[in-house]
Amino acid sequence: MIMKKKILSAALSAAMVFTMSAAFPYAAETASAAAVDTSGDSRIPENVAEIIAQRFVQDLSDEDLDMEWTDDTQVGECTVLYDEDGGVSGYSFDLETDGDDSGYVVISAYTDIENQILEYSDVCDPLYERLNPDGDDKVIYTGTLEYFKDTGGSHVMSLDNTMVAKSSLESDFEACRSVSRQRDNLMEVDRILNGGDYVTADSSAEAGGTASDRFDIDGTIDDAVAYANANYAGPFSAYEWNNHLEQYCHYRITGNFPGYDNHCAPTAITNLLEMRGAYEGNSEVTGQSYRTIFSEVADYGIENGYYSQSGGSPHHTLNDYIEGSFDLFGMDVTVTEKTASYNNVKQEIENSRPFYLSLMQGNGTAYTENGGHGVVGYAYTRLQSETTGNYKSFLKVEDGWNISGRYIDLAMTASTSDAVMRAIS
Repeated sequence: MIMKKKILSAALSAAMVFTMSAAFPYAAETASAAAVDTSGDSRIPENVAEIIAQRFVQDLSDEDLDMEWTDDTQVGECTVLYDEDGGVSGYSFDLETDGDDSGYVVISAYTDIENQILEYSDVCDPLYERLNPDGDDKVIYTGTLEYFKDTGGSHVMSLDNTMVAKSSLESDFEACRSVSRQRDNLMEVDRILNGGDYVTADSSAEAGGTASDRFDIDGTIDDAVAYANANYAGPFSAYEWNNHLEQYCHYRITGNFPGYDNHCAPTAITNLLEMRGAYEGNSEVTGQSYRTIFSEVADYGIENGYYSQSGGSPHHTLNDYIEGSFDLFGMDVTVTEKTASYNNVKQEIENSRPFYLSLMQGNGTAYTENGGHGVVGYAYTRLQSETTGNYKSFLKVEDGWNISGRYIDLAMTASTSDAVMRAIS
């Protein structure tokens, strides 16, 4: 009887979700960060899905509904769900309220589906737990309440404990997917983000190049070559570069940490710690969740006056803040201020030393329109114009806004009034 109640609860929850008109309002700050390519098959990454889930839970907890969720309900552990071909189809997040289980929510991994919220319940567990997935087992998710356990063979286990040929599985989501819907969703997200009209291909072409050639939706640089070609005398091609540290990036963004404000510094320090911890094999870092790392860094900053939610992190305390945060995880470092010139950037990256970059207010990048910002530099590229022979140099960063690397034109960091490199050795 209890299990029937759980199944009914989940089924009703899913039915409620699929009658919703749209799910993108829950992802307004992060959907553009996914850098979705409408020309191909792309997926929403896990950390963006986590933010969508948290916003959805928060919005429903604010409604006058008979639900167990409250303002203290948090998104917990994630189970990645797969389609019949091994691609990611969704993410199932466990929910907790004051340390107690309080249901789950399933987020679609597809960017071209109308509703990102596929299932949810505030009281019951996801049905795939009946399959007892363990170790390397994968959970296949082909439609609402349709789960299978994949142990790696040619057959999978269904919810009623029968074996089914994997080749016979068909996804219910394919009929719901549409490139035109994906494009419409991204246009709506852009309106939400910028409070204005979407920049169409026709209108941007009049200015020379497309909107994405010049900048990403929020004004940051997503493609250094396209940006250089659209803004300088090109065409440009790569002259030299070093990107060997990117494999250690996790791209935590401020939206991963609800409940905090003005927290670009602890977010950047968390990204630095995770990167350094990964390539140095530091178990004091790799053995912790990114939420724990951030929490310890933020709490340390608050306790020592290095960070506050009202004022952020003062520039004159950042060196001490970074050194003290590394020390929390057994890493003895020294922070040295330098000009963010191409040669200095190149020297740090060549020596496997990612660094903290303070972008000062008004330095001309999109990051400082509303004040200063802190990012993590981890790669560089220098382009050369095939017509003029001139160079354009770029720093690749974890910017705390996007779930992949973005570029900063190093012409914007030429003096310490524009930016300060905080080298970590």
